[in-house]
Amino acid sequence: MLGEKCDRGANHSILKEESLVLMSTLKEGKSVKKHYNQPRSDVHVLINSSPVVMGETTIGGISIERNISDIVRLNEELSSTTAYIQHLESKFEAKRPNDPFF
Repeated sequence: MLGEKCDRGANHSILKEESLVLMSTLKEGKSVKKHYNQPRSDVHVLINSSPVVMGETTIGGISIERNISDIVRLNEELSSTTAYIQHLESKFEAKRPNDPFF
């Protein structure tokens, strides 16, 4: 969106102003590091954002978003699988005979 206002970009219909961390960076003049954001239900991102300052005037900002959706999905699968394994282990322990060599 180089040279365009952030609130008038091509993606404005998809992303609301409050979901754009860059907008808050521009308004507050503060950097953001490793901020988690979920702009849509199926998208997870980590955001780094900084204002661009000339003298004492904020003239723009830069924001980098790293899509971590696959990492979040894999973590959810791992948690689900771990819970299933623990459930199977508990069933096995309940049916296991008292033989110490079993």
